[in-house]
Amino acid sequence: RVDPDLYEAISKIELRNGTIHYHEMARIVSMKASALDSVSSEADVDSNRRKIVVACAGTTDLPVAEEAAVTLEAAGCDVVRVYDAGVAGLHPIIWGL
Repeated sequence: RVDPDLYEAISKIELRNGTIHYHEMARIVSMKASALDSVSSEADVDSNRRKIVVACAGTTDLPVAEEAAVTLEAAGCDVVRVYDAGVAGLHPIIWGL
């Protein structure tokens, strides 16, 4: 897990071929290679592509769920987040589908 202080130290490292991004809720750092800057953006993504739902029951699960969502997006997946969908209501998950 990466806290803001560690991210600050990491961000001082000079990168030659990419950029880093801190995902505060997931407490992770991702890197995007400069060569990927020319790859199509989300606006160019096929609208018929299937979606992956990342759901979690409560706020204590948010960091792990967000880490999964960020990882899936980095792999090029279309992610729908459904957070705080505990046992009190299954409807947010169904609506997310």
